[in-house]
Amino acid sequence: MLIGMLGLAVATVLFAYGQNFLQLLLARMGQGVAGGVSWTIGLCMIADIYPSHQLGEVMSRVLSFNTLGFLVGPPIGGLLFTYFSAETPYLFCAALALIDLFARLFIKPSKIKKEHLAEEVDVTTALLDESNNNSQTQNNLVLKKPASIIQLMKDPQLIVTCMIVLIGATIFSGIEPTLPIFLETKFFLEPNLIGVIFCCIIVPNMISSLIFGKLSDKFGRKNISFIGLILNGLAAPLVGYSFDLPSLIIFLGLFGITTAIIMTPTLAEMAEIVERLGGGANASVYALYNVSYS
Repeated sequence: MLIGMLGLAVATVLFAYGQNFLQLLLARMGQGVAGGVSWTIGLCMIADIYPSHQLGEVMSRVLSFNTLGFLVGPPIGGLLFTYFSAETPYLFCAALALIDLFARLFIKPSKIKKEHLAEEVDVTTALLDESNNNSQTQNNLVLKKPASIIQLMKDPQLIVTCMIVLIGATIFSGIEPTLPIFLETKFFLEPNLIGVIFCCIIVPNMISSLIFGKLSDKFGRKNISFIGLILNGLAAPLVGYSFDLPSLIIFLGLFGITTAIIMTPTLAEMAEIVERLGGGANASVYALYNVSYS
C-alpha cells in the first residue's frame, strides 16, 4: 500500500512536468499500476478487518467515497487550472497521495479487527479441540492453504460475480465518454453545465451505494445485483431518449442509482467467496475485481 501511494505521487508529478508523449505515457502507466496496487490492497485490508456479514455496508461506504472523488475532483482541478497553472492540479493530487502515505504510517490496528480475530481464535480452538480424535480433520484445519488465483478463477460463483462487475463497468464506461457529446449536440450545453449534469449520476449513485450495501447484508448479494442488472438495463437506454433537461436529469439519476445497485454488493460477495474457499486470498480476489472493472 505504501509503495503504491508513493508510486502514485511520483507518477502524478511526472504528469505535471512531462515534456513529451513518451514521458506522459510512462506517467499514465505508472499511475495505473500504482492506483491498482492501492485500490486492490485497500479493499483487501477492509475485507481482513470486517466480518463478512458487515462487508456490504462497509464496502458501500468505500464506493460512496470513491464516487465522491469523481464529484469533487473535476471542479477542484478546474479551479486550480484556471487560477494557478496547468501543473497545479497534478501537484495537488501528488500532495494528497503523500498525505495519505504518511497518514497510513500512524494507523493503529482496528478494534473491530481485534474482536473479529479473537472470535476466530475461539472458533478455531473449539474446532481443534473437537477434532483431537480425528487427525485428518485436524490436518485439514491446520494445513489448508489459501486458494490460488487459478482456483479462484475456476470457481463458478466468482466467475459470475466478475461478469457482473464487467457488465456494470462496461455500461457505465459506455455512458461516461458519450454523455458530454450528447449534451453538447442535443441540448447545446456549455462545458461548465456538462460538469453539473454529471452530478445527476454521481450524487444518486453515492447515496444509493450506502443504502443497497446495507440491504445486500440482509437480502443477499446476488438478489440485489440481479435486480440492479434488470433495472440498469431499463434505465440506460432512457438517457438517449431524453426529450428535455428535466427528463434527462431524472433518467441520469435512475442510471446512477441502478449502477450502484449492481456494483455495491459485488465487493462483499467476493470476500464471502474467499471465506468459503478457506480464506487468505483477498488480495487475489480483489485483483480479479480490478481486472474485471478495468
